[in-house]
Parts: sequence; structure tokens; C-alpha cells
Amino acid sequence: MRVTVTGQRDMQRNLKRATDKMINRAKSAVHESTDEIRQEAQAIVPVATGTLQRSIEIIDESKDSKTQLVVGSKLEYAPHVEYGTSKMSPQPYLTPAYQRVAHKLRSKVADNIRSR
Repeated sequence: MRVTVTGQRDMQRNLKRATDKMINRAKSAVHESTDEIRQEAQAIVPVATGTLQRSIEIIDESKDSKTQLVVGSKLEYAPHVEYGTSKMSPQPYLTPAYQRVAHKLRSKVADNIRSR
């Protein structure tokens, strides 16, 4: 008995295309959530001059196929505001922003994969 399978290359190509599409949709959800965290942090950060508020950004530290986005500020005193010092109480803005948005990330990824 001899069995011939045809269409294997098409199937592999279609599977790769579908996988790439799902990965892009998941990355899109991560980018959207990261931007929500940035916006939330900017909304709740203590404002004296507005410099810290304006400096909060998304830093893309992605490498190869691994997506890694960081919300933060490059200002030297930003961690002092978030965590406090021996002379200043903490005034967290990044941690609460993350906590308010992060719980939605998993469902956002699932929704993005299913809906588009």
C-alpha cells in the first residue's frame, strides 16, 4: 500500500502565516497595555515642574523574537520619587499604574488573537 500526501508545503506555509499573525496580535496587545501603563503613570505621578511626568516613556528592550517593553523615566531622581529615600517618603506612580493595567493584559492578548 502506498500513501501520497499532497499540500504539505501549503499547509506549513499557512500554519506559519497563522502563527505569525497570532504573535503579531499578541505583541500588539502588549504594546497597547504598555501604553496604558505609561498614560496611567503620567496621570498619577506627583507633579512639581512636570519634568518627571513628561519623561515617562516606553523603552523598547526587545531582542530577537522576545518582546520586552519597559515603562519608566531616565531621570536620575525618578527612582527616588517611586521608592523614596532616607529623607523623602515614597510617592509611587509606576507600581500603581502597572497594577491598575496589568490584570487586563492576559484578556487583552486573548481578545486580540481571537478578534482580528
